[in-house]
Amino acid sequence: PVMEFSSNNVDFKVEKAPSDELTMQTKELDITNVSSLPLTALLSLDYPFQLLCSESSPREGENPTLVPRSEQEIYMGIGETRTLQIQFDPAYKDDSHIRVIEQQLTVRYKEHPHVDSIDLKGQVFFPNLDFEKMEIDFGCILNDTEVTRYVNITNNSPMDVKYKWSFLIDDEPVAVFEKPEPVESPRPESECSGGG
Repeated sequence: PVMEFSSNNVDFKVEKAPSDELTMQTKELDITNVSSLPLTALLSLDYPFQLLCSESSPREGENPTLVPRSEQEIYMGIGETRTLQIQFDPAYKDDSHIRVIEQQLTVRYKEHPHVDSIDLKGQVFFPNLDFEKMEIDFGCILNDTEVTRYVNITNNSPMDVKYKWSFLIDDEPVAVFEKPEPVESPRPESECSGGG
């Protein structure tokens, strides 16, 4: 059996802003039987990816009811093309950390031991920051002296991140420091004037 795929990979990318809800994402993949014989393909994948399959034949004028499944068997005639609907659940974890999951859609054939696969990738981005250090040790500080420590903060998401920070003592904030807005200073007027 020879199956032709419209793409060798299906990628999902979700950017989750604080006010957004994570909803199911769906993409299509066309498969075509380009062999000289009909074939039966057995498709399988794992959650958080699923195949949307028609539950039954719709009545005239109605859309088919689609049901998510991890496996599907399809018969394909010579030269027949089918459109698969692949669904990704970006809420497969209950946290707000950036995550990437990579799996495969596996295509096996009843008529032959050959196996094909399509790479699946799901990326979920949150406005996260990475801190170079999670602890800062100031050591012993003499009275009436100052010690400065630097910590690099990196925005590792493709989104803008707005943040504020505070010192915590016994899990209670002591002071809140917000990033100041840049202030534009007025331009001085030139003392020179054109004469003539």
